[in-house]
Amino acid sequence: MKIVAISDTHQLHNKITVPLGDVLLHCGDFTNKGTEGALKDFLGWFSSQPHEHKIFIAGNHELGLDRGPMRDRKLAIIKGFMEKHPNLHYLENSEVTVGGVKFYGSPITPWFFDWAWNVRRGAPIAAAWDLIPEDTQVLLTHGPAYGILDTVLESFGRDSHQGCADLRERIKKLSSLKLHAFGHLHLEGGQTLAEDGVTFANAAICDDAYHTVHPPIEVEI
Repeated sequence: MKIVAISDTHQLHNKITVPLGDVLLHCGDFTNKGTEGALKDFLGWFSSQPHEHKIFIAGNHELGLDRGPMRDRKLAIIKGFMEKHPNLHYLENSEVTVGGVKFYGSPITPWFFDWAWNVRRGAPIAAAWDLIPEDTQVLLTHGPAYGILDTVLESFGRDSHQGCADLRERIKKLSSLKLHAFGHLHLEGGQTLAEDGVTFANAAICDDAYHTVHPPIEVEI
């Protein structure tokens, strides 16, 4: 199975060339501020891609999809596209099996200025990661695990690694995991790293200046 992974396209999806494959993943931040128009534009583009299956999660820029008065309306829009395109799958702390491969997706990232899907580090976010099934083979999260393609250029006095330590601990327990795809932190977008039989892919397309400079990730599993 050939998987193509992208993330952090920030409404610039029409400017990228997506390689062919069996499954296309998007790891969130397909909009800038989660507007209904941007959501529909992305879904129209994503659902039209030629890959047999398209799987996506939200990111911290998908404001209002996680909570608030517009959540139900936005979920209804997504559901409508999925009904028209049975091979389109939206994951929200949930799973789907495609071609015998179990995919699990979560939009959660560590808290940072209360953007969408932000959860406090420590016990609260660890509880979210505990929901990942142990037999997950492909994991989509919006953000990276700590120390894996997660550096930031300006740390503002913080650790320059801004991935989630609790996510990394959970990944160690996923014995069937083959691929962890993510984005969120743009600096190391377009890069992969292999560790203990798992391919880690920072699929962010945009750089920190929001230019579409990083290539999509292509992985065979």
